[in-house]
Amino acid sequence: MNHQFTRFKKYAITFCLLAVSLFFVTTTNGQLRIDHIQVESAKNPIGIDVKAPSFSWQLQSSDAQRGQGQSAYQIEVKDPQGVLVWNSGKVNSGNALGIIYAGTALKASSKYDLNITIWDLKGKSSKATSWFETGLMNPDISAWEGATWIGGSNDDLVLYAKYLPLFVLNCDLTIAKGSSRAGIILGANDPRLMDRSKNILGIASAKNENYLKVELDIADVNGTDTGLAKLHFYRVGYAPNDNARTPIKTFAIKGSLINQTNKNAKHHISIRDQYGELFVVIDNEPSQFVDPAKESAGSPLFASTRQGASVNLNPLGRGHDYISFGMLCDLGFSVDKGQEAQFQNLRVNNLRSPSNILFQEDLSNSKYNGIFKKALLENPAVFHI
Repeated sequence: MNHQFTRFKKYAITFCLLAVSLFFVTTTNGQLRIDHIQVESAKNPIGIDVKAPSFSWQLQSSDAQRGQGQSAYQIEVKDPQGVLVWNSGKVNSGNALGIIYAGTALKASSKYDLNITIWDLKGKSSKATSWFETGLMNPDISAWEGATWIGGSNDDLVLYAKYLPLFVLNCDLTIAKGSSRAGIILGANDPRLMDRSKNILGIASAKNENYLKVELDIADVNGTDTGLAKLHFYRVGYAPNDNARTPIKTFAIKGSLINQTNKNAKHHISIRDQYGELFVVIDNEPSQFVDPAKESAGSPLFASTRQGASVNLNPLGRGHDYISFGMLCDLGFSVDKGQEAQFQNLRVNNLRSPSNILFQEDLSNSKYNGIFKKALLENPAVFHI
């Protein structure tokens, strides 16, 4: 078998005259004082776009007496002109967390003063002041008066392939007439699997000896109802019993999708990796497999007709409480000796919206000079340009 890979490469509080204008606290004949006033879980936030922000505060005892507490509170909010926009009135409650603003609609880009009064269990009051500032209060881009985002293009996105557990890999695959199978390789040369001290299974493989492979097999397609194409999943070098010649899972593909007529046509393969759980869709048709749920019953491997064939190739199983296996790592292509296939339009996208392109290569260009150039020169039949 011929594999070609490539690398992607404080707490001190100081009171002074200047600080009084920012935060002023008074205690009037009481033993509780208000501290840590927050608006939307932040002290003096700037640019909040919440129509009804929440307020919270903490209480500190001035003489460390036990059994003290808040019996009531009052919140007042004033706009930049000093006009009162909300007065909660005296509320008989010990609550000091998540109190929602219920006054006049807040204006955009405005600074509001916040006055809080609390009463202790003996009816003695304490006051404190703070402030917050609103943002544009409008999520639409029109609020920015035609402003555009500052930043680069997709070409400026950083791709660190050996630490990318969430991605979508797309590739067009054409198996030449007279040939029967070809595969796409990902997750190859994971450095953790090349050093036995970096994985709990004690794996220590050499270069190009650990990888995942998704392979399309049209050998049995003969025009009959039982002559179906297959999709094979391989895992090599990830667990002690992995075998390069034996698929860890195989799914039969419906004859309505791949058949005697189009088996040697171009087919689009989409592989979505979620922490080593691969979801594969062929020709944008998620329900292309023959009864995948039945095939995977009782197995740690499983299938989903809604999202495509799905196999968990992470030897540690499902879960996100560890650094998973099945990162993007090195990419490659696989064909058996004497086989011929064409790979085109290779692309890696972010899984998360807006699914930016992280990497792409057009392998069908006759003047191709990209990262697979060496592999192309050594194995022209694999790329068939």
